Formats: sequence, C-alpha cells, structure tokens
Amino acid sequence: MSPVERGPAGSKGGVDGPETVTRSAGLAFAIVTLVAGVAAGMLIYIALDQFVPGILSQPPVGVQSSELNESIGYVSTIWELLPFFIVTIAAIGLISRAAFESRGGI
Repeated sequence: MSPVERGPAGSKGGVDGPETVTRSAGLAFAIVTLVAGVAAGMLIYIALDQFVPGILSQPPVGVQSSELNESIGYVSTIWELLPFFIVTIAAIGLISRAAFESRGGI
C-alpha cells in the first residue's frame, strides 16, 4: 500500500474516505422553493383576481338574504387577505426548515 492510499484504520482513503466533506444545500433549496412557491401563488392570485371580485359582488339571481350577504363578506375578506396568508405560510415553512437544518437535518 502506498503512502497516498493510507488513511485511518479501516478506511481506504481517497474520495470515499472518512475525511470527505459532504455539504448539503438543504436550506438554499428551501429558499429557492419559498421564492418559487410565493411567485406561483401570486401569479395564480393575479390571474384569478380579475374574476373573483366580480363573482363575489353579485349575489345569485333571485336569492337575497342577510346570511348570504354576510357569507359573501367573509369570502371577500378571505380573498383580499389571501396574499398575506400565502407569504405567512411560506415564511413559517422556511423558519421550520431552518430550525430543522440547524439541528443537524436528516
């Protein structure tokens, strides 16, 4: 065995030896996923925002009640807050991924 091939006991040295440093890009991938997810969510929201307010502003023909108006108000509020929900859920996912990676990951 040549001196280059020698390593700690039980190792064969070289690329597969115990000194090999493996780096994971888990958190960087999570950031890319966050940006892509938020971008996709916003694109879908922008596309649907052309139609949803018009649908919510007109109750069904022949139906008029205070419960219906209250429900439409709730749905309108949720629709207007949807971008905030998308960003908040993505941020919580990124924070939980960072906590997972800081504890050693997989």
